[in-house]
Amino acid sequence: MRLLLLIIAQAIPWYLFPGAAPKDTSKAPKAKEPVETVVSMEEPDTLIRRTGIPEVLEMTFALPMGNPGNVDFYCGALLAARELGNDGLKINISAYDLSKCEVTEGMLERSDVFIGPIDCQDIRKATAVCPRDRMIISPLDPKASALTETCNVIQTPVNTDEHLRDLTDWAVEGMNYNDKLVVVLETEADTSGVILDELDYLGISYYITYGYMSVASACAPTGRTIFLTGSDKEYFVSGVIRCVSVLALQQHDVSVFCPSKARSYDNLNVELMHNANVHMSSTYFIDYDSPAVKSFVYAYRAVFKAEPNSYSFHGYDTMKYFANLLSIYGYEWPEMITEYPWTGLQTGFKFKKRGKGAENCASRRIVYSPDYSITVQ
Repeated sequence: MRLLLLIIAQAIPWYLFPGAAPKDTSKAPKAKEPVETVVSMEEPDTLIRRTGIPEVLEMTFALPMGNPGNVDFYCGALLAARELGNDGLKINISAYDLSKCEVTEGMLERSDVFIGPIDCQDIRKATAVCPRDRMIISPLDPKASALTETCNVIQTPVNTDEHLRDLTDWAVEGMNYNDKLVVVLETEADTSGVILDELDYLGISYYITYGYMSVASACAPTGRTIFLTGSDKEYFVSGVIRCVSVLALQQHDVSVFCPSKARSYDNLNVELMHNANVHMSSTYFIDYDSPAVKSFVYAYRAVFKAEPNSYSFHGYDTMKYFANLLSIYGYEWPEMITEYPWTGLQTGFKFKKRGKGAENCASRRIVYSPDYSITVQ
C-alpha cells in the first residue's frame, strides 16, 4: 500500500492503478472539447468561465500524507478511481504531500477538482492563491464551513450546527398534538442554543429542564415524551440516555434525540440506546449488510491488504461524488452542485449555496429502536 503513496505530485492515469485492467472506452460518449479560462482585458472584473466536459478528468488530492487517516482517505479515493476507470471515465490523479510542500496557484489551475487541504488554517492559506474559477474542497474539517461565505470553498463534512438543526426538525416532524417535547440542558450556558433557536423559529412549544437527573420529573404521565439535547458532553448525554432507558422500562413512551457522538461513548451500553429509542443525526453511517459496502470491503482488502476504516469510506465516496459531478456537468460543476444530491456508502451529499462557496447539509438519521434494530432514514 505504501508504494502507491510514493507517487507524489505526479499525474496518475487511472489505467496504471494496480488491479485495473485496460478498459475499452471506444463506446463511451464523446466528450466536448475543453475550453481554457480567459480573462477579458477590456473587462478585468468579468471572468469568462470554462465550458464543456473534459475528456480526461483532472483530479487533485493535496493532503499531509504523514497522517494515517489521510493515507486511508487517499486509498479509498484510488479504489473509487479504479472503478470509475473501469466504467469508462478517463481520470488523471495528481497527489501532493502537504507535509513537504504548500498549495500553489499552479496546482489549482491544473485541476478540475481540487480536494484538500485538511486543516482549516491550511485551507484558508490555499484560498489566497486560488484562481477565481476554481474551488477548494474541504474534505474532513467541519470548522472549515466558516470559509464558504467569503472564499471559494466547498465544505464536505456537515458542521455541528447543521446537524443540531436537522435533529430538531426531525424531533418536531414526528410529534403528535399530545406529545411533550423536553429540551434537556446541562446548564444555562449549554451548547444547545442552536436547538432553542430552531424551536423558536419553528414556533413549537417546548419545556426546558436542567440536569440529566431531572428527566424523570419532566416525563409526561401519559402520551409520548421526546427528550432533546444538543450537549457534546459524554457524561451528560450518557446520563440522559440511562435515565430515559429507566423510564422506558417503567412503560413510559419515550425517545431521545441527541448528537451522533453518543455512538462512540465507551461507557454507554448499546442496549440502553435501544431502550431509550435514541435518534441521531449524523454525517457518517456504514451499513455493513449492504451489498455495495461488502463489495467495497472485499476490493479494499484485495488491493491494499488492509481493512478499510471510516476515512477509507469517506475518500471513496468523495472521489465518486465529485468525479461523477464533473463528468455530468463539466467545468460548470460548481454552479450545478446543488442539483446533484447523492448518497454514498458512508456519506450523503446535498449541497446548498453559501456566499462564494457551498456547504453540505446532508444528514443520515439513525434510529436505535426498542426491538434492537438500527435503521437509517
